[in-house]
Amino acid sequence: MRRFAFILPVILGCTLAANATIIPTLTITEVSDMVLTYSWNGPDPQSGTATETSLDHWTFSINDNVVSTLGGDQNENVYWEEPDYATSGLVNYVNFYVHGGNGSTITVVSDTAQSQGYTTLANGGTENFYTDPNQPVSGGDYAVFNDLGDTVPDGGMSALLLGIGVIGVAALRRKLDF
Repeated sequence: MRRFAFILPVILGCTLAANATIIPTLTITEVSDMVLTYSWNGPDPQSGTATETSLDHWTFSINDNVVSTLGGDQNENVYWEEPDYATSGLVNYVNFYVHGGNGSTITVVSDTAQSQGYTTLANGGTENFYTDPNQPVSGGDYAVFNDLGDTVPDGGMSALLLGIGVIGVAALRRKLDF
C-alpha cells in the first residue's frame, strides 16, 4: 500500500505534465545589421532568416496568427530597446499584422527613434498579446526580441581597430630598435 501511495502522485504528475499547454512564442533575433532570424513554436512551427528589404529593415511571414486567434485583421506595434538604449534612445520597431486568420506578416525596423506611444520593452523582453493577461490562453501569443546586432563590431570597425593595433605595435618596435 505504501508503494501505491508513492506511485500514484508520480503517475498523476507525469499525466499533468504531459498535458501542459505550450504558449506559442515568436522569437526574433537580430544577429547583425544585415541578418535577422526568427523561430515560431506555434501550431505550424517555422524558423528561418528574414528578408532584408533595406539596411536594418526586414519582413517575414508566419503561416499562423501570431498576435491573436480571435480572427479578423489584427495590427500590433511594439518597441524593443536597443542594447545601448540608455545612451542612444533608439529602439527596434516591430509591426505584427495578422491577415484575418490567414497568417501574419512581421516587419522589423532596427536602430530607429520612438515616434509613437507603443509598448516599449527591454531588449530580450517578452510581449504578451493576450486579450486578458489573467486568463490562460485567451486569444494571443508571445513575442520575444533579442538584439545581438549591436553587441558585435561590424567588419569595418574590426578592421579599423586591428589597424590601430598594428600601428601601435610598429611604433613600439621602432622605439625599441633605437
